[in-house]
Amino acid sequence: MNLSIVHESWQPVINWETPAGVALRKLFAQLDSNEPVTITLFGSAPLQLAIEPGFLSADVDLFCDEAQGAILVAIEAGHLAKIEGEFYIQCCWEGNFRTSPRWRMRAATVLCGHVTLVLPHPIDILIAKLHRYEEKDRRAFELVIERTGHPTEVELLAELQYSVDLYRPNFDEEVTGD
Repeated sequence: MNLSIVHESWQPVINWETPAGVALRKLFAQLDSNEPVTITLFGSAPLQLAIEPGFLSADVDLFCDEAQGAILVAIEAGHLAKIEGEFYIQCCWEGNFRTSPRWRMRAATVLCGHVTLVLPHPIDILIAKLHRYEEKDRRAFELVIERTGHPTEVELLAELQYSVDLYRPNFDEEVTGD
């Protein structure tokens, strides 16, 4: 069988009027404009920003290697922390984004002044949602396929073959969730 594989990065058009877009603009305004920073989004926010503005989530999940301290300060200064309201920004460890090891080659980068925003490809967002696969995650699959026609079954199967390590049991058999 010849399996189709998603190689291309995507070129999203960002809707800054979404809740995620408004929160991110507030965050960017709090960051030192003399210090360039790269922020990677994951979870539902990239889907809300670029595919379906009505796909709501309570937060924007992101990670940043080089400026995590500055991001945390900016989240607090912008009143964007979880304790501040119903919609918040959460700065996470990169390891929370468990997806295809090939995600970086497909990710889009969007320049927003001094901030480089990295948006993983929708297939990588969807793969990361498979671990939980609750109703909201199933809706994400439906929305992405409805709006883009991808991933096809063949594309998803091929990419999951590259992601097999995500689904191996833990070494400690006592750990729940295997």
